Amino acid sequence: MFRSKKKNKEPRQKLSKKELGSLWKIYKKYLGPYWFYMTVGTVCLMLTTIGSLIFPMIMKDMVDAELNAISKSISEVGLVVVIALSVMALAAFFRIVLFAQAGERGMAKLRMDIYERLIHFPVYFFEKNKVGDLNSRLINDVAMLRDTLSVTVSELFRQAVLLVGGITFLFTLSATLTWTMLSIFPIIIVFAVLFGKMIKKNAKETQEILGESSAHAEESMHGIATVKSFGNEDFETNLFSKRIHQVALKGIKVAAFRGGLASLIIAGIFGTILLVMWKGASLVGEGSITFGDLVGFIVYTLMIGAAVGGLGDLIGQLAKTAGAADRLIELDSHLLENTAGVAIKDIEGALSFKHVSFAYPSRPETKVINDLSFNLASGKKLALIGKSGSGKSTVTNLILRYYEELDGTISLDNKSINSINMQSYRAQIGLVPQDVFIFSGSIRDNIAYGKDNVTEADIINSCKQANAWEFIEKLPEGLNTILGERGINLSGGQNQRVSIARTILKDPKVLVLDEATSALDTESEHLVQEALNKLMENRTTIVIAHRLSTIKNVDQIIALEDGKIVESGSPKDLLAKGESYYQKMLDYQHD
Repeated sequence: MFRSKKKNKEPRQKLSKKELGSLWKIYKKYLGPYWFYMTVGTVCLMLTTIGSLIFPMIMKDMVDAELNAISKSISEVGLVVVIALSVMALAAFFRIVLFAQAGERGMAKLRMDIYERLIHFPVYFFEKNKVGDLNSRLINDVAMLRDTLSVTVSELFRQAVLLVGGITFLFTLSATLTWTMLSIFPIIIVFAVLFGKMIKKNAKETQEILGESSAHAEESMHGIATVKSFGNEDFETNLFSKRIHQVALKGIKVAAFRGGLASLIIAGIFGTILLVMWKGASLVGEGSITFGDLVGFIVYTLMIGAAVGGLGDLIGQLAKTAGAADRLIELDSHLLENTAGVAIKDIEGALSFKHVSFAYPSRPETKVINDLSFNLASGKKLALIGKSGSGKSTVTNLILRYYEELDGTISLDNKSINSINMQSYRAQIGLVPQDVFIFSGSIRDNIAYGKDNVTEADIINSCKQANAWEFIEKLPEGLNTILGERGINLSGGQNQRVSIARTILKDPKVLVLDEATSALDTESEHLVQEALNKLMENRTTIVIAHRLSTIKNVDQIIALEDGKIVESGSPKDLLAKGESYYQKMLDYQHD
């Protein structure tokens, strides 16, 4: 049985005015600056298209010259062929290169703009949108746009010109044969459309099931420890096998439809050619057309058949790309983080909440912070305690300005934090979370993250203060040791100390510790806590913790429940009350 089943409606695969508008916006903004490349490339495209259109006429003249049906000699026609081929070859080369120049440069700029926009979206945007989907927009959608804007659009234009031009030339050769040929094409087109819809429907279902199987494989690999701990290798394999079997069956079905379509097109095109040859032979015998006319007519018929066959795929590709363009343009509707405000540098670090209430955007009806007020003087340490869901981590999110839509005021040195430039504000805030994020580069890169012109001595000093240098210097590569994805090559305590070293090097005035030792063993906790004690010196600190070791030396404790303060005071004052939450916490951890 599958973990979950989800039915998706078949989306309409057609061009809408809105999607075409999005495609045009991107084309104008990102390929417009390269108009010279596009213009010259289009001229080259027209030269190759015109060359393709006149080539059957040249073949006609060659045949008629050989049969003495025209006054030109075979050598004269041959010269024209050499010139035409040379021009077409050069034009084809420059068309591809010029369109690639415009497409690659324009799409590189588009990718940069999208990434820059994504990286400046607020945190809650990433809570509502899957990173995999956003990455797909950045990579796959832009790649599709690149191919379409630099190749598909020009090819669509080329095929349309070949179709119209080819039919025009056919009428000049023989109106009778042209009507004979055109009478067959509508039948082929109708059946091709029907087969095409079935292929598209089944191909989409195949991709959906393949996507599910890929997601299943990725999930089971990420959770391999859990899979093995339950002995569920065979269970996961069976789930994957069912999906892959469905993919295979759908693939076979798609192949059958494609085979039917290929058979139809082959039968239709060759049947049309045989019909044209049969009818044309009688016209040659009557003297209505020359043998060269018949040869040219057959070549034009093949050209038109290829153009008709290609137009459907090109239009489908254009429709998909227009949808991709619309998804990219849709990102412009999301608000970026507020970067306005006054830049700050030297601060005292006094922090205060005044009647702050807050609800997450995804749950606007549920307030997680209710009329919260407190003052934290510069250099002092405040601990937030309470049950899970009481609002502790939300307070840190608000301090870090991950969310700004709130009631009340949060101030730094008596200035509303919303009035301060975001980048300079966050430069003063240091965060050490429970689940630290380690980049896949070296230890050096992780510690010096975002800092320019950092000396080796600065990095080593921060490592020593974080109790990290002892294990780092024993590694064969030292600071140059590659940590792997999410720091897989180090233990949890070691990663935590690398994170602390990174924060020490940042040298923030305000420090936020969000349960920084809760997931560590006793030995690692002792080393990390020593590092945290050094880090907290002379810094305004907000500590969230369930362990006494983290909060025993703070100046003030606030106990939260449902986003409200239920008690506050110094550790000494709360112990004197006897029945405080802090006292219960002490009793529980001493038992």
